[in-house]
Amino acid sequence: MSAGTTAAHKPLIALSRRFPDASLAILRELGEVRMPAEREEGGDLAPLFEHADCVLAIPGDRIDATLLAACTRLRFVITISAGFDHIDLQACTARGIRVAHTPGAVCAATADMAFGLLLAASRRIVEADAFVRAGRWVGQLSPLPGQDVHHRRMGIIGLGRIGALLARRARGFDMNVCYHSRRRVSEQEEAALGVCWLPLDELLAQSDAVMVQVPYGPATHHLVGTRELSLMKKTAVLVNTARGGVVDDASLAAALREGRIAAAGGST
Repeated sequence: MSAGTTAAHKPLIALSRRFPDASLAILRELGEVRMPAEREEGGDLAPLFEHADCVLAIPGDRIDATLLAACTRLRFVITISAGFDHIDLQACTARGIRVAHTPGAVCAATADMAFGLLLAASRRIVEADAFVRAGRWVGQLSPLPGQDVHHRRMGIIGLGRIGALLARRARGFDMNVCYHSRRRVSEQEEAALGVCWLPLDELLAQSDAVMVQVPYGPATHHLVGTRELSLMKKTAVLVNTARGGVVDDASLAAALREGRIAAAGGST
């Protein structure tokens, strides 16, 4: 798909989802574009990808050896995400297929989303909105008071790019920020971000807001489960903007149902 691509073979670019018009205009300058109809989004990818030279996928798409076997012309797999755990890299390598991801493209947006989820969960914004829309508010003091975010302690699990951006946003709310990461950053970086390192169990026990930002893999599968949730404060809020598999959903649902933590938010 370089400038040297000839008109005799205009690359076929297959999209797993429908893209915005502005993005489509750019892609159509590079090749022929195929994407699913609205009613077909999230369906079987093989018919869509089978003759493609390049595919653009999202984390919900499983690009595995079975799918790749049906894609005889495929040369490039691009995921519009930082993570690429949904792509079988070994199978791609075996077929000479190059894989690309977008590690920095959505870091700031993800940090914004994480902080938005923290505010929504802490202040019970979604519940209050539904309460008012249902006509249940008649001027009384709010039965959904929520809790403050400012001057609380935020614990960030995974101080990568997104975690660092989140720490900077927390400073605007005068939050005390600690973190746990497999690699402790330098003292200079800690000072610049205004963060301190804690062992994971201490972070969970001391934080009012636990923010999960780690990459997903075997080492982080269900990193937050029943034991970890039991260490958290009953007033704590958990926000996961990493992959869904980092948090054990069944354990989280039980903790919320039994009132062992106050609230949770996720965008995975």
